Amino acid sequence: MLIEFASICEKGPVRAENQDRYVVSDFQTTYSESQPVPADLGDGDRDVLLAVADGMGGAAGGARAAELALETLAAHIVAQARGSDVLGMLRAGFEAAHGALLEQAKSVPELQGMGTTMTAVLLRGERLYLAHVGDSRAYLLRDGDLETLTSDHSYWTKLRGYDEDAARKFEGGNILVQCVGGMLPELFVELSTLTVCRADTLLLCSDGLHGFADRAQLAARLKGGYIADAAAGCYEDAVAGRTSDNVTALVARVKDESLKTPVSGEVLRIERVAEVQFDPAQNRLVEKNPSKPDS
Repeated sequence: MLIEFASICEKGPVRAENQDRYVVSDFQTTYSESQPVPADLGDGDRDVLLAVADGMGGAAGGARAAELALETLAAHIVAQARGSDVLGMLRAGFEAAHGALLEQAKSVPELQGMGTTMTAVLLRGERLYLAHVGDSRAYLLRDGDLETLTSDHSYWTKLRGYDEDAARKFEGGNILVQCVGGMLPELFVELSTLTVCRADTLLLCSDGLHGFADRAQLAARLKGGYIADAAAGCYEDAVAGRTSDNVTALVARVKDESLKTPVSGEVLRIERVAEVQFDPAQNRLVEKNPSKPDS
């Protein structure tokens, strides 16, 4: 997959430390926020992995949680290389990251309870595969329309049923019901897949952006000509919206000429393979496959 790429990962105007992290890999080189990613990445024969994490757990724990989770995920996915079950690979990578954080928290008392959100996209051929835990987000801009690909794993959305953007306006709107690591032994990974088109634009971001810049602002930025300007503009909108958090935005535009062009007005078809839901009867989170109502 050939993409045009830009990113921004900043501590923001309020926080003393940046606990956001990201990783990008073309399966030959793995990049992070400390190693600039080329503006053009991948080719027609290579997959591309993009992931963002927003750590939590105190001064030391948050940054370490995000770093370790992404390192573990990337190492697992790259080691699997051309495995055919991409969503299975992503799920296993998330589970490996979850286990790594729990183990490190056991061995280092000051890291107890550390956790992170994590949102990852793997691009292969004409397909996008997505895995997600927490309240970082993935968006897709196609033919001028911005679609949210993930759901927030927060109290107000999963336990109370509110729309994600509405939930952010409530007190405690950013309280998570699960994360990678943390205090819960179980992890439920949201999984989905869709067909990508030429000129699709992806945005992976932490809640320091989407919690303070609205959808209309994000869409306007992504519609611009240069994606480096789009990433920088997203940060400017977050600051203008008085973000109190770290801000990360990964922007990737699909450049493969072999892919089909989008049909104007066509509904984006997302195959939701695994969703995280709250089951009142069991009083716990569960994983549901929307294509199998009895699951």
